[in-house]
Amino acid sequence: MKRFQDLRIVEIAGSAAGSYAAKLFADYGATVLRIEPPEGAPDLHEGEDWHGIGTTYAYLNTSKLRLPLNLHDEPARQQLNELLAAADVLIESSSPDPLTPITTQGAHQHLVRTQISPFGSFGPYSQFRSNGFTDDAIGGHLYVNGEPDREPIRRPGLHALYQAGVHAYIGTIAALWARDRTTKGQTVEVAHLDGLASLHQHTTTMWTQAGHIIRRVGNRQPGHWHPVGCYPCKDGYVHLALASGVKLADFLAAAGIGHLLDDPRFGDDHQRGAHKDEFDQALIPWLMQHTVDQIVEIGQSVFAPVGRVPTMLELLDDPHLAARDYWRTIEGESTLQLPRGPFHISGLEPDPSPPRASDLPESGGTSDTSEAWSGTPDLPESVSLDEPTTNGPLTG
Repeated sequence: MKRFQDLRIVEIAGSAAGSYAAKLFADYGATVLRIEPPEGAPDLHEGEDWHGIGTTYAYLNTSKLRLPLNLHDEPARQQLNELLAAADVLIESSSPDPLTPITTQGAHQHLVRTQISPFGSFGPYSQFRSNGFTDDAIGGHLYVNGEPDREPIRRPGLHALYQAGVHAYIGTIAALWARDRTTKGQTVEVAHLDGLASLHQHTTTMWTQAGHIIRRVGNRQPGHWHPVGCYPCKDGYVHLALASGVKLADFLAAAGIGHLLDDPRFGDDHQRGAHKDEFDQALIPWLMQHTVDQIVEIGQSVFAPVGRVPTMLELLDDPHLAARDYWRTIEGESTLQLPRGPFHISGLEPDPSPPRASDLPESGGTSDTSEAWSGTPDLPESVSLDEPTTNGPLTG
């Protein structure tokens, strides 16, 4: 596959999922050209204001070139066609509406087309609309989040869209690898629902393998495993993951409250799981007398899984993230602090920069950028395969 620095990506402005997939390419060195409506992208002001654009928009579009094109006009569509002839990847996305792709696979057969939408291009839901709330609901995550005697709650932020963007990025990389063997691009389709269904961890397998339905249990681990969850303490919150009686016994002994396990209600995992409220009532008074640092230190002394629950401001100052150079800044009249990227590749350091205007003319003409986008991508000669190319990108 080409080096990231040699990849040319066209993104048609759509949803945050498409923006995030394209951002991962851009921050790691690919040239990403984002096509936006002349009047401005719909998400231009998402987030807090930062020099005339929203902070969410700035985050999702770091390191990209922006080109305003009215794709309803024929000259603009012709310019897009010329850009795609020289591109490696086209990313299209839509939310809450279904996606209507701009182009079909028939044109530019070298091009990898990545398409992201709530429910995909086929199936009984394919023409339905969906937002982050309904994504969580139909994906089964809303049902298991919240207190047992209250209504379900959704997760904050753009989780459904970001996971779709990550899956789209992975699928696009696989299709680029496949193109090295076949010289032909493929269509990569990601539905929000498909990704959310795959992120259920043990929710589905506990039903298929054990007949157990996971329901809302609030701030606790479903089943008999306890204590697992966030607990208050003297100066904040800690997370205890002491599902195993062995580690729990070690932690309680080090804390000087090992006698709690003498109570027959707490003597083994199943008894403790049947008396969660009673166990918490016995444990929390001790937690409220100790600080986060003290509790974490006790846990670490016996190798028990105990950790702090940082606030967002504390996360920005986390020493581990600082040592890994995780936070980066982009400069303007004021500084905006951003994550550098979700993974680290030796020799390829992500370097987010503010989104900037392309010097491509809106229709016709030439510029430095248009010269860089001229021609067609360099592809290997077609190779002869014993098996059909439809076997997939990871064959052989």
